[in-house]
Amino acid sequence: IGKKIMPNGGMTDTGSFKSFVWQFIETVTDEFGNSYDELRIFYNVKAGVPTAESVTDEDSVTLKEFEVPLTATQSNSVVDEDGKQVTEFTIRRTEENATLFDQAYEQVILPTDVPTTTSENNPEA
Repeated sequence: IGKKIMPNGGMTDTGSFKSFVWQFIETVTDEFGNSYDELRIFYNVKAGVPTAESVTDEDSVTLKEFEVPLTATQSNSVVDEDGKQVTEFTIRRTEENATLFDQAYEQVILPTDVPTTTSENNPEA
């Protein structure tokens, strides 16, 4: 987020803003009441300078909210099967892609990744 650590342990806002991948899983409900998990991945993301708002209330605890603007652009290193640069990838969890979908907890999923086949979901394997 553009922070730079100084020799005395302090941080300044003069560091470089490095790109990263931002991904999250959410449960989505369609118009028919069916729910499913959906993974959304944004590649080549950069964060802007955070802003914060808080309200002082001596009678109760109030949360301090931070907003961090994010910008995602096409990635040179993430391409689709046609070689086109990708900014965003969305995938719904199904029985067929469950092995790939579940890897999102441990790695970044790319648009060209394919689900692995195990003996559990393919008795002939």
